[in-house]
Amino acid sequence: MKTNIRKVSDPVFTHEGGKASKISKIKELERTVMSCLLWEDEFYEDGVSISERIKDLINQCNDNEVIDLIKKVKFDMRIRHCPLWMIVCLINKGTTGLKELISSVLQRPDDMGELVSLYYKVNDSKSPLSNSIKKGIAKAFEKFDEYQLAKYNRNVSYKLVDLANLCHPKSTDAIKKLIEGTLSTPETWEVGLSKAGQEGTSKADVWNKLIADKKLPDMAFLKNIRGMLEAGVSQDTITSRIASINQKKLLPIDFIRAGQMNPSVENEVEQKLLNFYETPSLKGKTAILVDVSGSMYGNSYVRDTKGRDTYATALAMIGREACEKVDIYTFSNEVKMVANRRGFALKDIINNSQDHRGTYMWKALSEVNAKGYDRIIVITDEQTQDNSSSCKLNGKVYIVNVASYQRGVGYNQNITHINGTSDRIYNYIEALENEF
Repeated sequence: MKTNIRKVSDPVFTHEGGKASKISKIKELERTVMSCLLWEDEFYEDGVSISERIKDLINQCNDNEVIDLIKKVKFDMRIRHCPLWMIVCLINKGTTGLKELISSVLQRPDDMGELVSLYYKVNDSKSPLSNSIKKGIAKAFEKFDEYQLAKYNRNVSYKLVDLANLCHPKSTDAIKKLIEGTLSTPETWEVGLSKAGQEGTSKADVWNKLIADKKLPDMAFLKNIRGMLEAGVSQDTITSRIASINQKKLLPIDFIRAGQMNPSVENEVEQKLLNFYETPSLKGKTAILVDVSGSMYGNSYVRDTKGRDTYATALAMIGREACEKVDIYTFSNEVKMVANRRGFALKDIINNSQDHRGTYMWKALSEVNAKGYDRIIVITDEQTQDNSSSCKLNGKVYIVNVASYQRGVGYNQNITHINGTSDRIYNYIEALENEF
């Protein structure tokens, strides 16, 4: 019997039944982690199965490629916990020499305890801590000052003082005070609020002083606008502080949440977000296609900030500003052009454009491609139920994956595939096009 025959591999499919692309293990890992909020359930997969897939894929990937990917997830996507989990998976795989990587990823003192907690989530609690983790934590300790150590010196499972005694960092004044228990109480906004009511101070007094002294970080400010307004801080003070926000460590979704929670200052929050992208960087005419199928909205279909739809509409809002000329479409069972609005109004019109049912991405791409755009950008979870066989594309097409599913589409027909929910995808597209 003839045995030297062509091997035909079995096809793979998305969760909705459309034919998926076969990709390398490192590409599978990339699409899983670039938008992964660790342990977060998605429409078709729960957080535990996603974390297990990350571990399995890391075991099958080249260590150097995984290390490069960890850096992208941490510093480009600005994701906190997933890089720590990836480090634990690398260590359990047997990878050594990770001190520098671990030290760079540990950006806050409490990241050190989170890393140890994740390590013992999958290792015997009586086993010794990995040498790479000990060396990485020791090096990370050196960059934290007294204020930072005091701020995160909390009563948790893995306390900072215990980590210092275990990992033996080089001694600094701050570390010495940590071990001796003589750290000064940090003047954080949390401490200030806890003192409200003492010595005749009110919460409004505390908030006003924190804002005036510039001791309230941007993220903490956005999250606490409602509390400030309820405490009696004037709206003028709030709007003035909004104007001083630095976007460096914030994501578009942070502004969306703040706007939804605080309608009285929604316009100011929206304007501040749009100001960061007021100079278009993508020339020519662009079509942005936003997936509004059921799987994008989470299990409950509630339009809050937990579904993939929020990340997708945030990227569409930024794309509206980043493109010189742009038309925006939504697709589910149908493909529909929406009114060319800006900011939060665009988010609302995208969500209300049509029913959230099936996913016919290739049908939508075919229709829009026929209109002769310079580029098409599709923002989706890639769980389409139709196939690409009848879709013939010309020009530049980018598929932006905002979910963590194992399989997706768009790795063929010269399509450029991008994973993640960062606003930097438009900088990437601009840089890519300027190369040619």
